[in-house]
Amino acid sequence: MVSKTQKLGIVSIPVLATLAATFGVFGIAAGLIFESVLLETILNIGVILSVSVVVARISAKSFLQTGSTNVLLIGLAVFEFGFSATLGGFVSSISVSEGIAMY
Repeated sequence: MVSKTQKLGIVSIPVLATLAATFGVFGIAAGLIFESVLLETILNIGVILSVSVVVARISAKSFLQTGSTNVLLIGLAVFEFGFSATLGGFVSSISVSEGIAMY
């Protein structure tokens, strides 16, 4: 039996995809740009860096249990991606070309 929250979760994916396609095809809100350095930095730290830290922590625990260096290297690569993405977003507020080069 599917609960109401599961139905809502299943329905939201096609609705969001349809809205994204409609906005892209018809150019709705194409001129609206909101650039906030503080908001970008907070979102980068909150989303990208936090997820990469969690993955790095899980891979470090797995490395300590199994001794597999591949797991450790994957975790470090994910952490480096999160850190450089956060740093690149912060630097892009100063200079866009340097931010892109950092990322």
